[in-house]
Amino acid sequence: MLEKISSFWLYGSNYGCIEYTTLDNQEVIFGVTASKKKGEYTSINSFEVDSIKNLSSYFPKNQHCYLTINSDKVLIKESEAFESDLDIIANCFPSISLDDFYYEILRFDTNCYAAVCRKSYADNLIKSLEENAITILGFSLGFFPIKNSLTFLNQNTISTSRGLLEIDGDSITGFKKTSDCDFYDVSIEDIKIKSSHLIALSCLSNYSYIEAKTTKLSIKNSKLFHFHKQKIFFRKSVRIAAVVFIIALLINAFLFNSYFTDLGQLKQQNTIVTAKKDQYSKRLNDLEKKEEIVTNILKSGSSKASFYINRITYNKPISISLNVLTFNPTLKAIRADKIIEYDQNKILVEGISTSKDDFSKWITALESLEWVELVSVNNYGFQAINTSSFSLLINVSDESKK
Repeated sequence: MLEKISSFWLYGSNYGCIEYTTLDNQEVIFGVTASKKKGEYTSINSFEVDSIKNLSSYFPKNQHCYLTINSDKVLIKESEAFESDLDIIANCFPSISLDDFYYEILRFDTNCYAAVCRKSYADNLIKSLEENAITILGFSLGFFPIKNSLTFLNQNTISTSRGLLEIDGDSITGFKKTSDCDFYDVSIEDIKIKSSHLIALSCLSNYSYIEAKTTKLSIKNSKLFHFHKQKIFFRKSVRIAAVVFIIALLINAFLFNSYFTDLGQLKQQNTIVTAKKDQYSKRLNDLEKKEEIVTNILKSGSSKASFYINRITYNKPISISLNVLTFNPTLKAIRADKIIEYDQNKILVEGISTSKDDFSKWITALESLEWVELVSVNNYGFQAINTSSFSLLINVSDESKK
């Protein structure tokens, strides 16, 4: 799993390989693009262009790829298999200065091949590719990458851009240079491709296999690969940092809006609570005032009320029954938000009379009491046969005697 993540981090899902060669003294580039899913290359496409600038039609910007240099600037010779690479180079190119050349050795059981290319030529070619937004991960020389595909080929000869290869199993037994090659379709497992693109296709193996060598070519490849890793790390790290920064800003904005909304709600609730508190304090103050009024009324009139009630009921005829007898009656219903209004020094009497004559005599008797200033009949109405309801209001004197 970590290997897949690392591979996707470095390469993404698009892969590419190119072979830079010459046909009839003209530069030609054979290329292959592919996708990688579940560890296998899919959607393999091949193409051919006549200049580096035209690669942009097939490669997106900053596309990475492996390069094979197989032009007429690359010299290839066959040699017997010496143990040392330097002995092979000395045998094939006795007078060459290794400070000025890259070299690569392709070994088999009974023979080997040596390829050399001037450093200035290879470096300028890689620089030209990178100037056209193509990242080179590494490069090989000649037809050497085709070794990765030998076990999958069921052919004795392969026609490449620079010559004809003779194959025996998984070994190349001969190489014949020719400028007149006929390209034909070859099959590698279920992949069909022209022989001209076989070297480029074989380079795909370099993505998963990098041979550990200490030659100047391998050192150059190591530098190219590490440069790609640094570039990928920088580019993707910047993107990730930007995404993280944007996400952090969004989270911060969301939290700020949330806190701001909560703060607004708290302020609103505080305003409501303060208003209700003020309202409660006002009502409590009004209630205390009313309680004080009622207390004063009760204190001042409790003894008088008993005296008045006794005198009123003492002279009451049997034909009269009382329903209401209230000292200092209220003028309006008591409400929490209103001032208590009452008739001071007055007595409200309500009841039922079954005799009009007895009622008249009782009124006269009440008017004769020394503490009664006035008796007002507010209501006397027929209710049933020989029965009438009445309502009296008696004004009493403050200086009355008990």
